[in-house]
Amino acid sequence: MTLISIIILIIACINYINLSTAKAAQRIKEVGLRKVIGAYRWQLIFQFLTESFIINALAVIIAITIIQLTATPFNRLIGKELFTLAMFDLEYVEIILIIFLCCIIISGIYPSVVLSIQNPVTALKNISGRSGKRVLLRNILVGIQFIASIILITGIYAVSNQLSYMNRLDLGFEKEQILTLNIPRNPEYLNRVESFKQSLLMEPEVLYATSSNSIPGKGTPIGQNFDRISKTDQSSESFIRLFPFISVDPDYLNTFDIKLIQGRNFMQDEALDHDAVILNEQAVKDLGFENSEEAVGAFIQWTDWNATLRVIGVIKDYFHEAPKWGIGGIILQNGGYAGVISDLNAIRRPGEFLSLKLKIQEMQSTVCAIQAEWDRAFPEIPFDYFFLDEEYNLQYGEDQQLGKIFGIFSLIAVIIACVGLFGLTLYSMLRRTKEIGIRKVMGAPIPNILRLLTKESFVLLIIASLIAFPVAYWRINIWLENYANRIEITPWLFIVPIVIVLLIALAIVAFQTIKTALANPVEALRYE
Repeated sequence: MTLISIIILIIACINYINLSTAKAAQRIKEVGLRKVIGAYRWQLIFQFLTESFIINALAVIIAITIIQLTATPFNRLIGKELFTLAMFDLEYVEIILIIFLCCIIISGIYPSVVLSIQNPVTALKNISGRSGKRVLLRNILVGIQFIASIILITGIYAVSNQLSYMNRLDLGFEKEQILTLNIPRNPEYLNRVESFKQSLLMEPEVLYATSSNSIPGKGTPIGQNFDRISKTDQSSESFIRLFPFISVDPDYLNTFDIKLIQGRNFMQDEALDHDAVILNEQAVKDLGFENSEEAVGAFIQWTDWNATLRVIGVIKDYFHEAPKWGIGGIILQNGGYAGVISDLNAIRRPGEFLSLKLKIQEMQSTVCAIQAEWDRAFPEIPFDYFFLDEEYNLQYGEDQQLGKIFGIFSLIAVIIACVGLFGLTLYSMLRRTKEIGIRKVMGAPIPNILRLLTKESFVLLIIASLIAFPVAYWRINIWLENYANRIEITPWLFIVPIVIVLLIALAIVAFQTIKTALANPVEALRYE
């Protein structure tokens, strides 16, 4: 946001410089008269800097007013309390003054110098000196605006594509129609979970129910150290890794529709599988197994508790956390830890989740029925639930906020650039009205005039694109490094923004050109 705000200020200052220098010809006589009657150069510079000061002062007042009017919705958008009226303390005043002074210097110095150096003789003859250099400078400044606009639009397009890509990813599990209940962090309540779960399965709208100490979208338990053990000699092969160790029941896979690709699921009788674990595909790789077939039936060492566990199955990889973070190794364990370690409560997390797979029909009545069962099982605690798809999507919140904020401020920057280009084109057309009139009298068709006058903008845009693309690629590539699953940077990521900027710029230039070209040439030439 800081970078975008700087770009917006630069574009605005460029507009002021361009329009000020473009209108310099209209003020040549004014400068000449002031010099003839004794005005010093520093007085002229002071005059034009004062004009810049007044414009920037008005801009500061309007900006602060807009900030106060939009503070609440903006804070709601970003999810943070950044701006309120009371927050304009000394620190903020200092920042505003620094920005204010910088804008005055950037936008006011060059126009004031250009206007103050005019020779009074040539000025009174209404002849502008060194116009070619000023035109070159204006073209450079317009090119900078094109560069900034292309970079910003490319950034918006990249953010949008990345968010869309993550939303389209196959998560490897089902998060729709999953209602999850928060079981209080108390061993006393955990003992009632199984009977409560069985009562819920009697409801016709409840398809599956599973209890676990972690669910997708809610993070993972503290990692535990595991090591691979050979099936033959039980000797360690040095594949120690840190894995989330998730306690689940046998219905976990069915409830979340997680695919079992090798081996079997846990048995309902916890005692029969007290030392059994299920690995995901990534855990199989991290523990050094060549494939899922080799992993099933093998043993792994729980080094933190010096316990030996046997692998009974392998599940397909799924995004337990947001796709942004990628897929890590996961080990599922059947229920409690009886028979594995002696101190059951030393590692078992007291917090639990009870997740229910529901039918689509009669959702509201089903929730009411579940609440009624809850009140019977846990009368002393409130009913606390959420839908998994909504909770899981909260992990995208930061990226979605980034996309919205980036889009809004980039749009503002592009609009400001378009306004500047519109004003500069309008002034250019006014200066070339007679030229266009002469060309029409000599028989030039409107398409030829349009091509002649838009050629310069087109060339500027091509040059700006060649400069903007490497910068945009560099910044986008750095940003995408934050994502384990990310889009490929293809040529289309740059072609679309350049086409958008090209269409906007040519539409602005063409509008003014056609308007001037359609005018009666007699109106332009009648005073000659």
